[in-house]
Amino acid sequence: MPQDMLREMWLGLKRFWGLRWVIKVPVLLGVVGLVVLVALAVFALQSEGLSEAEKHYIRGIDLGEEGRWEEAIAEYSEAIEADPQFVLAYNNRGNAYSRLGELDRALADLNKAIELYPDLAMAYSNRGNVHADMGELQQAISDYDRAIELEGEASFYASRGNAYDDLGDVERALADYSKAIELDPSDAFVYRNRGVAYLRQGDFERSVADLERAIKLEPDYLRAYTSLATARVELGQYSEALPALDKVIELDPGFGEAYAIRGAVYAELDNEGQAIVDMEKALSLITDPGARAEIEQAIEELRAQ
Repeated sequence: MPQDMLREMWLGLKRFWGLRWVIKVPVLLGVVGLVVLVALAVFALQSEGLSEAEKHYIRGIDLGEEGRWEEAIAEYSEAIEADPQFVLAYNNRGNAYSRLGELDRALADLNKAIELYPDLAMAYSNRGNVHADMGELQQAISDYDRAIELEGEASFYASRGNAYDDLGDVERALADYSKAIELDPSDAFVYRNRGVAYLRQGDFERSVADLERAIKLEPDYLRAYTSLATARVELGQYSEALPALDKVIELDPGFGEAYAIRGAVYAELDNEGQAIVDMEKALSLITDPGARAEIEQAIEELRAQ
């Protein structure tokens, strides 16, 4: 396949490939800080027994861990009814609302948590996540700034990096991702996000290094494989891109764009037969007219060779 045709097909499919997928996982409980806080609270209260508010609160945490958000909200609401000053119940209920996409309710609860305890870093970070989901990125950054000022947790830097990335400020995003990795080098999602930021910046070698690190930490991390394949293709490393594409298809056999890109890579490696097989498979899965037209044209040109 001619190099210019591969390039045009690649550019056309990129938007469907999900290059801008960025993991934005809300900080459910303030991670280490809240786990420690709850553990200490439970330990301290064991001899005297838990209050009704605390019992509901802990049940809410358990339900949230199982993804049962409506039930978790009910428990947090019971906790708040029993103790209207229960800051962490407002914080966690706000997070549960955000998981359900009820962002106005989430914002109201997190505002209340901050009103009751203005130095609760996790509440600022969680409110920042809600603002980010609302598209209010500058407000999100202001909240992340305050959370970092209070605690400086790795997840706060990672979230602010996501906001900067969404604003197109790749340099600041990279700085925040790097700080998050410095504080917590075990987070595959942050490595992936930094790898995508490097990819967007055109620093493909660093992108590959970060994405491979993300995969080492999370061996079935689909989006890391898609981004790694992207970086390898951009570097012209077609043979090296194939294992990542194979893994993408293994993890998500219905991902049509992965077949299309793998077909383009096989074509570049002069394996026209396998290229056509993959592209025909892509056509059976992809419905977008523009993408289908590009793939059909590529198949025609391959058959004409």
